[in-house]
Amino acid sequence: MASNTVTKHGWKKSVFLNGNVVEKIKELKKENGPDMQVHGSGMLIQTLLKNDLVDELWLKIFPITLGSGKRLFADGAIPAAFKLS
Repeated sequence: MASNTVTKHGWKKSVFLNGNVVEKIKELKKENGPDMQVHGSGMLIQTLLKNDLVDELWLKIFPITLGSGKRLFADGAIPAAFKLS
Protein backbone atom coordinates (compact mmCIF):
# COMPACT_ATOMS: atom_id res chain seq x y z
CA MET A 1 0.00 0.00 0.00
CA ALA A 2 1.34 3.41 -0.96
CA SER A 3 -0.23 6.50 0.55
CA ASN A 4 0.60 10.10 1.29
CA THR A 5 -1.96 10.26 4.10
CA VAL A 6 -2.53 6.79 5.61
CA THR A 7 0.04 5.85 8.25
CA LYS A 8 -1.05 2.28 9.07
CA HIS A 9 -3.25 -0.48 7.72
CA GLY A 10 -4.56 -3.89 8.76
CA TRP A 11 -4.33 -5.72 5.45
CA LYS A 12 -2.46 -8.99 5.77
CA LYS A 13 0.12 -9.97 3.15
CA SER A 14 0.64 -6.38 2.10
CA VAL A 15 3.57 -3.99 2.35
CA PHE A 16 3.15 -0.41 3.49
CA LEU A 17 5.13 2.03 1.37
CA ASN A 18 5.94 5.37 2.91
CA GLY A 19 8.88 7.67 2.44
CA ASN A 20 10.82 7.04 -0.77
CA VAL A 21 8.31 4.89 -2.66
CA VAL A 22 10.59 4.48 -5.70
CA GLU A 23 13.44 2.96 -3.67
CA LYS A 24 11.08 0.71 -1.73
CA ILE A 25 9.51 -0.60 -4.94
CA LYS A 26 12.96 -1.25 -6.40
CA GLU A 27 13.78 -3.31 -3.29
CA LEU A 28 10.49 -5.23 -3.52
CA LYS A 29 11.06 -6.06 -7.19
CA LYS A 30 14.36 -7.75 -6.24
CA GLU A 31 12.55 -10.08 -3.80
CA ASN A 32 10.86 -13.33 -4.72
CA GLY A 33 7.15 -12.76 -4.30
CA PRO A 34 3.84 -12.35 -6.06
CA ASP A 35 3.26 -9.81 -8.82
CA MET A 36 2.71 -6.24 -7.69
CA GLN A 37 -0.45 -4.55 -8.90
CA VAL A 38 -1.73 -0.99 -8.91
CA HIS A 39 -5.44 -0.29 -9.03
CA GLY A 40 -6.83 3.20 -9.51
CA SER A 41 -3.84 5.41 -8.75
CA GLY A 42 -2.84 7.68 -11.61
CA MET A 43 -0.20 9.42 -9.51
CA LEU A 44 1.53 6.18 -8.48
CA ILE A 45 1.44 4.89 -12.07
CA GLN A 46 3.05 8.14 -13.25
CA THR A 47 5.83 7.67 -10.68
CA LEU A 48 6.38 4.05 -11.72
CA LEU A 49 6.47 4.94 -15.43
CA LYS A 50 8.90 7.83 -14.86
CA ASN A 51 11.26 5.46 -13.02
CA ASP A 52 10.97 2.54 -15.47
CA LEU A 53 9.41 0.27 -12.84
CA VAL A 54 6.51 -1.08 -14.93
CA ASP A 55 6.99 -4.57 -16.40
CA GLU A 56 3.48 -5.14 -17.67
CA LEU A 57 0.59 -2.73 -18.17
CA TRP A 58 -3.05 -3.83 -18.38
CA LEU A 59 -5.40 -1.03 -19.35
CA LYS A 60 -9.16 -0.82 -19.25
CA ILE A 61 -9.92 2.23 -21.32
CA PHE A 62 -13.17 4.16 -21.22
CA PRO A 63 -12.61 7.09 -23.61
CA ILE A 64 -14.26 10.39 -22.84
CA THR A 65 -14.12 13.33 -25.21
CA LEU A 66 -15.17 16.01 -22.70
CA GLY A 67 -12.71 18.23 -20.85
CA SER A 68 -8.95 17.99 -20.70
CA GLY A 69 -8.57 15.22 -18.08
CA LYS A 70 -5.34 13.60 -16.91
CA ARG A 71 -2.90 11.97 -19.29
CA LEU A 72 -1.61 8.51 -18.39
CA PHE A 73 1.58 8.96 -20.42
CA ALA A 74 2.33 12.54 -19.41
CA ASP A 75 5.64 14.40 -19.45
CA GLY A 76 8.45 12.35 -17.96
CA ALA A 77 7.01 8.94 -18.84
CA ILE A 78 9.78 6.76 -20.23
CA PRO A 79 8.96 5.18 -23.62
CA ALA A 80 9.03 1.42 -23.21
CA ALA A 81 8.80 -1.55 -25.52
CA PHE A 82 5.44 -2.84 -24.35
CA LYS A 83 3.86 -5.52 -26.54
CA LEU A 84 0.14 -5.86 -27.13
CA SER A 85 -1.15 -9.27 -26.14
